[in-house]
Amino acid sequence: ALLAMGHPPLSLWWLSVISLAFIFELWHQSRNSIEAALVGGFSAFGYFIGSLYWLTAAYSALDEGGTFKGIISLSIGTATLLVPYWLIAFLIAYLFRSKYRLVKKTTTSVLLLCLLLAIAEWSRTDLLSHIPAAPLAYIWSDTPISQSASIFGTHGLSSITIILGGLLWSTFSKSSNRKYQMNSGIILMIFFASLL
Repeated sequence: ALLAMGHPPLSLWWLSVISLAFIFELWHQSRNSIEAALVGGFSAFGYFIGSLYWLTAAYSALDEGGTFKGIISLSIGTATLLVPYWLIAFLIAYLFRSKYRLVKKTTTSVLLLCLLLAIAEWSRTDLLSHIPAAPLAYIWSDTPISQSASIFGTHGLSSITIILGGLLWSTFSKSSNRKYQMNSGIILMIFFASLL
């Protein structure tokens, strides 16, 4: 749920990026495909429950005759409906990393996870379920970065957010290659300096 703290009204975008890096570390430490999928599933559930709080807040005034319970169920149901997209992305990335051995380097496997998570976010909002609630791009709402949505679109900005989490993971992970750590750190410094 810390990932959702980047959304307004809190707008702690930096906490969201750190949370993504932490989620990637949890995925990286997964010992099997079930653990990897569960990391994706629980991360998604926490994120969507935290991001969809407005469903209960907006309709809490309708608390006549048990309507409020129905709205809470709607929030939980919507979050549960969105979980499989992340779960499948985390599972496929793990399978590429371990079972099929198509991705040998640690940093490359996390970047593959970033790509699959970006595809999952796109398919969640446009392709399959058409539920565009709570894209990761919303963490930039109260920053100058939000203006880049006119260039990259919501999906592009969500993808940039995911990649920033991957770069942060690459910079501080002990299992990341030293060359990748330096390059990731430089890219992050340039990006965050642009916010000043």
